[in-house]
Amino acid sequence: MIQNAPLSIVFPKPLPPNPTIGIIAPSSPAHLFFEEKYHFACNQLEQLGCKIIESKLIQQKSFQGYRTASAEARAREFMDMVHNEAVDVIMPVIGGMCSSSLLPYLDYEAIRASRKIIVGYSDITALHMGILAQAGLSTIYGPTLIPVFGEWPKSNSFAVQSFFSLARKQKRTIIPPLEYSNESPDWKSDAWKKRGRIYTKNDGWHVLREGKAHGQLLIANLNTLVPLLGTKYCPDFSERILLIEEMNAPLSNEERNLTSLKLHGVFSRIQALIVGKPEKLLLEGSLISYDEFLLEALGSYSFPIISNFDCGHTSPMISFFELQDLSLTAENGVVTITET
Repeated sequence: MIQNAPLSIVFPKPLPPNPTIGIIAPSSPAHLFFEEKYHFACNQLEQLGCKIIESKLIQQKSFQGYRTASAEARAREFMDMVHNEAVDVIMPVIGGMCSSSLLPYLDYEAIRASRKIIVGYSDITALHMGILAQAGLSTIYGPTLIPVFGEWPKSNSFAVQSFFSLARKQKRTIIPPLEYSNESPDWKSDAWKKRGRIYTKNDGWHVLREGKAHGQLLIANLNTLVPLLGTKYCPDFSERILLIEEMNAPLSNEERNLTSLKLHGVFSRIQALIVGKPEKLLLEGSLISYDEFLLEALGSYSFPIISNFDCGHTSPMISFFELQDLSLTAENGVVTITET
């Protein structure tokens, strides 16, 4: 077992042409809840030139309500994909609530040695953080299968291009998408294939506090990150640019989670904070905007703060490697982000 000592960071191998995607279900069995959408998403990937390999748990339609199987069985599912030499990318069907359960059962030395692309967002944050801390392998905060590749009538081209160009280590220009969506048709009925998402004009990224920063980018879903604080599965925040995102964001819960980061000393160590667009923002009668709330919660810190960023539960999302080098400038209401 790799101990919680500082590790040099290694990055995965570049994505080859016509890659093989290993599909796993480390948390929610969404492939069973939304079976038709799952197969549609697989087909979308195949049309993009990818080959699909389903995990044994998916093939066996393993089901235990909110999860597919025990934590140990889901960890074996993950490690099977790590050891499968044909697999280039490990991609979950979706997030959920319990990916963190896998962390004690993973072989971090094998994960590091494999240098496979591991991708996902939301609850998959637990795997990103644990693998960073214990294996020192950079992963991709990017799409899970059903939400991104299951979009009707086809996957969002901005999101697809962002992931594949990053995974192939191609030079990118980081700019906001022209449109975004924070709603999706009902997946439990046929609504999802009768109309696509409704997109609205994107007003860009908000500068809440001006400044410049250069450092390694650390990305996490806030709800998933907080329970890992203080454990050996949480990476170091020092001198990092921190990007946090949420699905459900009632301000009462946001205040509690941001206070947890503050009490753990996270905000005293980072260089900059980027906050993603929440999919479901609930002001809960607070009479202040989300940006005003963030400034109140982070009032005593001097680092630059950006909000309304396009990485997380809204569509499309910009994919990034964990701990990749970024330069950030926020001046005169304009945000410039450069991959270095």
